[in-house]
Amino acid sequence: MTSPLRNRDFRYLWLALSSSLLAAGVWVIALPLFTLHLGYGPTTVGIVVGCGLIGTLSSLLFGGALLDRYPKRTILAWSAFIPGIVLLAVCLWAETATIPWYALAATAAIVGACDGVYGPANESLLPEIVEKEHLHVGNSLQALVESLLLKAFGPAIGGATIALAGPAPALAVVGVLFLVTAAFSRQIVPAYEPPPPDQSAGWASVFQDIGDGFRYVAKTKWIWTAVLWSALALLLQAGPRSVALPVVFGEGSAGAYALIMVGYGIASAVGSLVSSFAIRPNNRFGTLFAAWSLGSLPLIAIAFHPTVAVAAVAMALVGLFNAYGNVLWQTLMQQGVPDDLRGRVTSVDWFGSISLMPISTVVTGLFIDHGIVRLLFLLAGTVPVVLAFIAYAIIAKDSSANSDRTSIDPAETPPLNRTSG
Repeated sequence: MTSPLRNRDFRYLWLALSSSLLAAGVWVIALPLFTLHLGYGPTTVGIVVGCGLIGTLSSLLFGGALLDRYPKRTILAWSAFIPGIVLLAVCLWAETATIPWYALAATAAIVGACDGVYGPANESLLPEIVEKEHLHVGNSLQALVESLLLKAFGPAIGGATIALAGPAPALAVVGVLFLVTAAFSRQIVPAYEPPPPDQSAGWASVFQDIGDGFRYVAKTKWIWTAVLWSALALLLQAGPRSVALPVVFGEGSAGAYALIMVGYGIASAVGSLVSSFAIRPNNRFGTLFAAWSLGSLPLIAIAFHPTVAVAAVAMALVGLFNAYGNVLWQTLMQQGVPDDLRGRVTSVDWFGSISLMPISTVVTGLFIDHGIVRLLFLLAGTVPVVLAFIAYAIIAKDSSANSDRTSIDPAETPPLNRTSG
């Protein structure tokens, strides 16, 4: 389990990711509760959170093209440094004046845009510094800190900071952690560096690179099917989880929402550990969609019993099964996508998966303003399960879908007629 940690560059990547995830964990609590603290309602919370997602979407595709052209450690460092500086500036502003909602939305968009570059950069850099046989363990270690820091300790620190000192100091904590992330990222020295891009090609080559990523995904059934499922599932789940939960359980007390998120994070850590130690399943796609389905069903309980205790247990189960499935998916992507396309394909994966999330957050805010909450959680818990059966049926039509080898063999995916990049 610890073998990748013997690798110097993985240690720095892991430390950078840990600091970034801790920052994001505080941010996910601070942003909606700060917006509510300023007197804005659920619709505004949905808009602000949605702007963060739009920022992520806006940067994913161009970020993916940059990842296959420039050193990933440099991109990692800048994508952490920029939000760190911006958030410290906003923190100072919050101490002297009331921040208008559109400024919060713009801040969220900047943080989201940088996250849209950082996440795929981290995911695509891992195979360049960790041996192939250790990839699954490396993914599990990264998923472990994601679960503990992003989903547990980060929200706990955010809730405690807001309760004791207010939202502005919480923003300062986020900003400092992002700067620490940038410092760790600069210490990584991967074995592979992309050749310098052809500057004479200009933007045309960038769009060509982005197109290559889309074409690869479109011709690889197991990728586009999973991405489409994720997009539709998050359309139904992103709003209830990121807007409804803090509004319903966080308006009265930041501690209640933080408690729910801490339980979610700890259970996610357990799921990551189970995935790292479990025997690799023969039917990895069946196991993948089964895990994601089991990670959706508990949301139904919140629809019928919207109490803190039920929400805490339900979100813990969501975290447990989703973390297990996500580790499987990351390993499949890293082993099944060629090195020279991994950055772009990973970005298309992220882009497609979260493309409908801004709609989800805004619509959820509008529904809550009209008193509609339970229906949101009911749909979030049931429809993705039905879609998972359909998605697996599509993949299973290929004779290789149940194969342990050929389903992710890059040599058996359709080749691209690439002219640049």
